[in-house]
Amino acid sequence: MENKTSGMIETSMIARLVNRYQFSLAIEEAYAVTAQSLGILLPEDSGVLYLKDARLDLYHPIAPWGKMDETPKSISSQDCWALRRGRMHKVMAGSDDIRCSHALSQSADAASLCVPILTFGEPLGLLYFSSRRDGLLFLEKKQTIGLIADLLAMAIVNIRLRDRIQNMIDRDYLTGLYQRGFMEDQLDRLLKTALREKSSIGLVMMDIDHFGYFTENYGHGAAHAVLRDMGAFLNEYLGKEDLACKFGGDEFLLILPGHSLKDSRIRAEHIHELLKDRSQYEDHRHMRRITLSIGVAAFPDHGKTTGDLIQSVKNAVKLAKDAGRDRVAVAEE
Repeated sequence: MENKTSGMIETSMIARLVNRYQFSLAIEEAYAVTAQSLGILLPEDSGVLYLKDARLDLYHPIAPWGKMDETPKSISSQDCWALRRGRMHKVMAGSDDIRCSHALSQSADAASLCVPILTFGEPLGLLYFSSRRDGLLFLEKKQTIGLIADLLAMAIVNIRLRDRIQNMIDRDYLTGLYQRGFMEDQLDRLLKTALREKSSIGLVMMDIDHFGYFTENYGHGAAHAVLRDMGAFLNEYLGKEDLACKFGGDEFLLILPGHSLKDSRIRAEHIHELLKDRSQYEDHRHMRRITLSIGVAAFPDHGKTTGDLIQSVKNAVKLAKDAGRDRVAVAEE
């Protein structure tokens, strides 16, 4: 009867996990629900869920559970026998088997189990368990733990694929910058935060002067090269909190959270000079044929809504054009 009840609990838990994975928006959420379920499956034990760094041979602890002797740290694949071998590695209490160097308890009376999270043979993360008991429960739950690892691997792949598709939707294919619709949604969100925190937001709009004429004279290939270069430059130039988007055919908008009107003007002047300097390099010689009219506006100086702020920064661009182009102008209050 006890085994039957335990089996029903595990089946219910797996079904719950599948449902939670389906609606997880981030890998951290999938890890959190997994850690919660493992805490139910092995209530007297502890463990850590590690996520592999996309760029380095590092696995970062994302979701620990249970009581631990020390705080888990990031590890490499060389620290774990399971990651090296691509399969479970268990060490029973009292065993003289080799323990992973990352094991949070090296005591001989502790059992440990490492389960790599794999997809197509490639590691995505690691499940680590530690037990003060004899570890026989690891053997009893081996099939369920393996299934959880497989389900988590599928969830990670699905979340990353979903993010990739969404990124393709949100970004302009030519410049790599955000699309206008995404930018407007983000600006709406940032304005709510700025109102609540009484902070500023700067807007810098760049318009390529006479771009239609440039395209007619030098061709669409040269025009695309300019747009790609602008996108690459802005992606390189962006600060951690900045947002850049391709606003129109030849317009770019930079959103600067936390920037006052004065700070935004300084950033705009800096962009203007940096682009002139960039055009001096041979790889960017096509940029020598263009100039930019740049407008600057800010919240709360020029409005409290997305529509008002965008209109203000567009008016500032017009001021720059009317004054002779190839310059920076600030919106009128």
